[in-house]
Amino acid sequence: MKGVRDEVMKLMKPEMTMAEIARRVGVSRERVRQIIRQTDKKFRSRAQIKLGERICATCGKKFRLRNRKQRYCSLTCAKRAQRTKAPRIG
Repeated sequence: MKGVRDEVMKLMKPEMTMAEIARRVGVSRERVRQIIRQTDKKFRSRAQIKLGERICATCGKKFRLRNRKQRYCSLTCAKRAQRTKAPRIG
């Protein structure tokens, strides 16, 4: 089954549909979709591990990043920071 997964990943290109890949590999379109989804989850989980830790801009607490742009450890800290910003003029 690993050979099928490798073949699907090689053929995965924007110009090819899942049905075309399925015909070439000899599996169903649904199986191609499942393989792509499983592989995508693995890549996402690895990316999250690489994000690391940061210090909250509001409370100074250390937290694990969920995305690259995250600045606050929680929604509460983000809202607190929003309230304390200087008001806009104009």
